[in-house]
Amino acid sequence: MKYRMISSMFSAAALVLVVGVLAVPKTTKAGPVFQDPPTRTMYVVGHGPVQVLRLYDQPDPLGKTQKVVPVGMPVEVYTDQLYNKYWYKTTEEFYAHQYYLTEIDPSLAVAEEAVEERSPEERQREDELLAKYMDIEIVSMILRKEIRVGFTQDQVRDSWGEPDSWHVSKTTAMGDEVMWEYDALPGKRGAARLSFDYRKKLVNYVVEK
Repeated sequence: MKYRMISSMFSAAALVLVVGVLAVPKTTKAGPVFQDPPTRTMYVVGHGPVQVLRLYDQPDPLGKTQKVVPVGMPVEVYTDQLYNKYWYKTTEEFYAHQYYLTEIDPSLAVAEEAVEERSPEERQREDELLAKYMDIEIVSMILRKEIRVGFTQDQVRDSWGEPDSWHVSKTTAMGDEVMWEYDALPGKRGAARLSFDYRKKLVNYVVEK
């Protein structure tokens, strides 16, 4: 009888212990919390005749244009998603080239300037130049009829047209160095002499007004 009572007490104690364990609320281990990367507001800035920002489906000027944002408008971009040092990803999941973005709101300056409307032919030329050079900054300079050291002969032609004359200035083991001459630059900016090395890259130029 004594042993039966002890056994019953142990059984009851075990039952109470099991019920107590089951009654204790379980603590769930917190998993990683995924948050969207921080964003910032940037503004579209124009360069010469290019007064819009194109948003592409990929970080490449040959991508498909998804949207066009006029100069002065704000664009929300992810601050830690800069692709190839040139492209931001927007909160709309498109890609914007940083060349046309600034952190300074240009709306006041834009309000004082009339934005020039571009013809379909001008936009088509921009598309053709982007496909040819795949560099938005170079294309913008060409559309503004500007050049810089390092331009190829083709890029100079697209910006200033064919030279009025040219001649070989020096012959080296690597190839010919060439001098181009323009009697009158676009916009009546005077004459110019350009020097190209054997790689057909612009190494120096002088504009005479």
